[in-house]
Amino acid sequence: MIVTLAEAKGHLKVEVDDDDAYITLLINAAEVFITDMTGKTFTDTDYLAKVACLLLITELYLKRAVTIDKGKVSQVVLMIFTQLSLS
Repeated sequence: MIVTLAEAKGHLKVEVDDDDAYITLLINAAEVFITDMTGKTFTDTDYLAKVACLLLITELYLKRAVTIDKGKVSQVVLMIFTQLSLS
């Protein structure tokens, strides 16, 4: 595991447990995405992977819609769909 729930919640500045299941889902999705994109498995001591994972989690947590300003599709969502189409 690259990122723990506590680390993700700390990064997101979430203090309540209401979104724990959703944040855990995002952690798992971010880790799968990173593994699929790189072909490598990372641990919690791979700090660059940890930062990448936290950035993905933040992007997905804060922007829960597929589209953003002016109807543009989020680049993170596009990358995930592209990766899914290749697997």
